[in-house]
Amino acid sequence: MIYVPVDIDGSLSSTVFRAAHRREAAMVHWHLDEHYLGSTQHFHEIELQPLPGVHQLTLVDDSGQRLEQTFTILAK
Repeated sequence: MIYVPVDIDGSLSSTVFRAAHRREAAMVHWHLDEHYLGSTQHFHEIELQPLPGVHQLTLVDDSGQRLEQTFTILAK
């Protein structure tokens, strides 16, 4: 579970997700709840603001290797 604090303006703060890959130059494609977010190369991190609830983060590299992680964002 991830608790994300609320900013002064009432919006949820961002959460940074990071991944490591054995191949330094690997391309990693990021998906949240089956929606494509973008790709990273060399530095695998992405800043997100998922709404409270259960989510699935999926990473797929340029070789087709896949990593899936389910997580929960806690509401206030």
